Amino acid sequence: MKERRRDPRIPLVLDAHLKRDQWQHHLTTDVSRRGVFVVRTEECPVTQLVKLRVALPGEPSPVLMMAKVSRCVALGGALEGERLPGVGLEFFCLTGEALARWDRFIMKARKLHRQYPGADGYALAGILESGAESLAQPEQPPEPRGACCTTTNLIFRAHTLERLHDFLRHDLPAGQFDIKIPYHLTPNAPVNLRIIHPTTREEFSLPGRAFDREQGDGVLVRFDDAAMGLVALFKEFVRTGEPPDKRRQDACTA
Repeated sequence: MKERRRDPRIPLVLDAHLKRDQWQHHLTTDVSRRGVFVVRTEECPVTQLVKLRVALPGEPSPVLMMAKVSRCVALGGALEGERLPGVGLEFFCLTGEALARWDRFIMKARKLHRQYPGADGYALAGILESGAESLAQPEQPPEPRGACCTTTNLIFRAHTLERLHDFLRHDLPAGQFDIKIPYHLTPNAPVNLRIIHPTTREEFSLPGRAFDREQGDGVLVRFDDAAMGLVALFKEFVRTGEPPDKRRQDACTA
């Protein structure tokens, strides 16, 4: 199966604050639906979890989420490769409200980038800040299954098909999934586990509830009856890399 980049990067310079021990101000160079690249000379360990706060042009408040360092471009390597140093961040944990805000913003930014393909990140941010892009309103993104303002979205990226099959064989039949986050969630809080396919980068959502682990940091996601009713569809997702909604859409347009 051929790998596809489902989340094209948009060159966009935004104010971003990153927190490990304390908040530090940075700038993004590009953004996508599932992450951002932040200019930074100080290195961060890959897989490090951080808090991320991104200002959205034209909106009164930033969007807050948890992110994981997926790659680090050191200062020396950046100079040799004639690129900026920094870290690539993948979103890891965000509320339903934050997810909805970010998705709406990305759809708007994508449309603007198509209209002005030669504009750099500063120019696109300026247009968004001025509100000039509102002449052509983007369509609203669909609400993810199980997501609402009080639902926490936890993102599980299965980096290999073997890991995804392991989840299907062991975690899902057990009815729970252990995921590490650096803070606690309210017991029995609704969560939405968004599973990213390693080949197609498509996603499948399983609803559940969060409970503290007996030992160590993190939470146990216990899948509810609705999630267990999706097992057959999830098996097809593992096999094909396409979520059921996308497969039905492709069949209708074939």
